[in-house]
Amino acid sequence: MDAQPEALVAQALPRGPYSIAPEIVAADQRRRLLAAAPLVVARYGLEATTVEQIVKVARVRRNSFYEQFEDKRDCIASAYEIGQERLLGAITFQCYSRTGLSERIAGALSAALELLAADPAMARLLLLEAPVAG
Repeated sequence: MDAQPEALVAQALPRGPYSIAPEIVAADQRRRLLAAAPLVVARYGLEATTVEQIVKVARVRRNSFYEQFEDKRDCIASAYEIGQERLLGAITFQCYSRTGLSERIAGALSAALELLAADPAMARLLLLEAPVAG
């Protein structure tokens, strides 16, 4: 059962004086930033998106953003790569798990469309925003 992208951003570690290892906190912040980037790009467009908007949606401090990424393009490119890997994985699995060519094509298309429909913000980043930006 896949959670909605907005829910993935909202699932943060508990706040307070807990003894959580710094690398776990950093990994959680990175996950939330990468989940937030496509949402912000879908809302404002690639060029208008700002680091401030991404950190606000991710609920991460600005300096933590810059510990993870060089700039907004680095963050968005990382989110894009993850989205492409997920899409390629879904398509590839269907191609290897089916026997006939028509079954492979139908399975790959179906898997790709299901994945994109489940995450409209990522779909927009992969299919509209990033290709236009080059």
